[in-house]
Amino acid sequence: VVRELLKNAVEALPEGAGHVVISLKHVPERGRVQIMVRDSGQGIPDHLRPRLFQPFFTTKEHRQGLSLSRAKRYIEFHNGTLEVIATGPDGTLFQVELPTADAEPPFLSMSMKKPDPGAV
Repeated sequence: VVRELLKNAVEALPEGAGHVVISLKHVPERGRVQIMVRDSGQGIPDHLRPRLFQPFFTTKEHRQGLSLSRAKRYIEFHNGTLEVIATGPDGTLFQVELPTADAEPPFLSMSMKKPDPGAV
């Protein structure tokens, strides 16, 4: 997920200029961690924001438009969120928020008995 956000951020930068900043924040009172990816690109036009996480939506040639929709689905499966916090002429900020490791996992772990070597 972070790799896809970084890739998109780098592609949003003007040729040979700009920067990408990754920030991490622990929010212990909410049992969450935040990962923020900010770029200094041109920003995302307001009319495109509602479609960003839709499958097959892309503004780039030779792309499938699946990375953000897949990332959002993956994050939500793990009880997290992925959203655009800010966008404008000075760039865009994406935020991932996930539960900390001591939170309940989204699935139950199962123990399995090793099969008997003589069993068919």
